[in-house]
Amino acid sequence: MKIESAIYNFISPQDKEFLEILKNKKFKNLDIFLVGGAIRDILLNIVPQELDFCINGEISEFKEFINENQKLKIIKVSEFETYKILFKEKMYDFSVTRKESYFPKGSLPKINAFNVDIETDLKRRDFTINSIAMNIKQDLDELIDPCNGINDLKNKIIKIIHNESFKDDPTRTYRALKFSKRYNFKIDKSTLKNLIDSVEYIKVLSKERIKNEIEKICKELNFIKILKELKKIDILKYFFDFDPLIIKANNNKIDNWLYLIYQIRKIDYSKNNTFFSDYNFSKKFKEKINNLIFITNLIEKNSTDFYKKINKNDFIILKKIDIDDFTLLSILENKNNKKIINLKASILNSPAELSFAELKNIKSFSDLATSNALKEIEFQRFKGLLKSKNDEIKYLKKFNI
Repeated sequence: MKIESAIYNFISPQDKEFLEILKNKKFKNLDIFLVGGAIRDILLNIVPQELDFCINGEISEFKEFINENQKLKIIKVSEFETYKILFKEKMYDFSVTRKESYFPKGSLPKINAFNVDIETDLKRRDFTINSIAMNIKQDLDELIDPCNGINDLKNKIIKIIHNESFKDDPTRTYRALKFSKRYNFKIDKSTLKNLIDSVEYIKVLSKERIKNEIEKICKELNFIKILKELKKIDILKYFFDFDPLIIKANNNKIDNWLYLIYQIRKIDYSKNNTFFSDYNFSKKFKEKINNLIFITNLIEKNSTDFYKKINKNDFIILKKIDIDDFTLLSILENKNNKKIINLKASILNSPAELSFAELKNIKSFSDLATSNALKEIEFQRFKGLLKSKNDEIKYLKKFNI
């Protein structure tokens, strides 16, 4: 395969333009390498989702180049000397070649040295298939492959670079299973044994890092298969111990991550009810999930004579829930689909036909009494007991609210 032509066949026009900007700049003492996932995917005839780069040499040259080019902008610089560069609303990641160590095991890496040779940098990475690079300033058909990753790609094998890999960074456990299912690759026998022997090191990871890995897995087409593998190797328990068989494919109608957390929250709600306090979810996300659980529990608790059993407090809560969440739930809970759709219709039809002013004039209500009357009429309409403006007037006259 001609790598240069393959790259330009697979990347987007915007990526091509960005790559040309880098290639055409004459740096004096700086090399730029395309690394990792982009090279891997191109060699597999897959369109890469993103381009990641490594730089080596005079870093000041790189910074000056970015600052001088009006099309480029540095958005973020991390303590690991990684740069997020914005070009036409797309972000590109750059890192300085480095050597690192993990002490204690499972912690974030400690940088031992920057500006090491590219081969040393590639040997710090997770798997051989992700440890291939190309110097974009030189012959684009020359690949740098110190870990024999190209051969492992041909043989469809996931292999770690050194025996301490999973202990150093236990998140690699999740990634090994993710890549094996994404590409239909086998995990090398010694790598799999190493993975299984190192599983307990996942305990060292923060809950947030574990959650991030599971969320990334939910973006995969084969996410259920990956979850099953995590269960099989007894890794899921470090996030939440559940049977992935409860998760069914949803035909991309809803987000897999939301789908998964909803299912987990249902289990957790009836048991320990600690899941949300264990993990850092946004307030909006937690509220959405809890609202879905509230509706589900309400329907399942009042399976017969549903509207008769709904009390005013339940109705007040239902009114505050985003109406689109009822549609979402009807997809999540197919067995109760009709009940959920009917519930949505009842809420949409609950507003009184009498206006606030009309209500107030009927019995010279105060503002507070009018407001209370309006709420009572809405509740009665929700239950299906009032269906017209005349029904509402009769109801007010019959009952002294």
